[in-house]
Amino acid sequence: MVRWKSGDYRGLQTTLLFKDLLEKVKDDYDYVFFDVGPSLGALNRSILAASDFFIVPMSSDIFSLQALENISISLNEWKKQLHRGLEDYLEKENEDFKINNDKISWNLQFAGYITQQYTAKTVAGIKRPVNAYEKIIKKIPITVQKYLVANNSIKLEKIKLGEIPNLDSLIPLSQSSNVPIFELKSEHGVVGAHLNKVKEYDITLQEITSNLLINIVRND
Repeated sequence: MVRWKSGDYRGLQTTLLFKDLLEKVKDDYDYVFFDVGPSLGALNRSILAASDFFIVPMSSDIFSLQALENISISLNEWKKQLHRGLEDYLEKENEDFKINNDKISWNLQFAGYITQQYTAKTVAGIKRPVNAYEKIIKKIPITVQKYLVANNSIKLEKIKLGEIPNLDSLIPLSQSSNVPIFELKSEHGVVGAHLNKVKEYDITLQEITSNLLINIVRND
């Protein structure tokens, strides 16, 4: 809705729908996560405008690297447009636009990235991506630093939150069994080496969660 850019009340109200939702539940939850698709459309714009932090899951391919610049450009533009709309509203109405008596602003900060969907090999007891993936993975930190970290007003302890290797058949097993991957057991069809992968995935999630909390709590 274009009207949010010009300070129109209905336009701002619609764009900040998720901000209003978060205000309503803020006393009931410590954290609220939105799982959004890879899109720069109006829905994701509204969600990000309401959020304090965002995480970027990175597939180990060239398209994910190229997408980082587009994300940076869009976020900077949305921030400018929201501020412009809020300033125009203040000028028209002689008061700040508020939700639940709170003045609205753009608070979004980058909280880290996760690499995923690569094929690994074990060399001297250390798990490493195969060469085709490793070349791209090495470019990720530099690209993230350039397009996302450089725009942050906060410092991150852990820019890379963790990495998730290829989980093979665990994902369809999880979906068909209707349980999280880290709760898959032999009765769900997990056998042999896949049982170890389930345990590894649980450890991976704990690591990612710990690193994320380090970043957001120190800047909360």
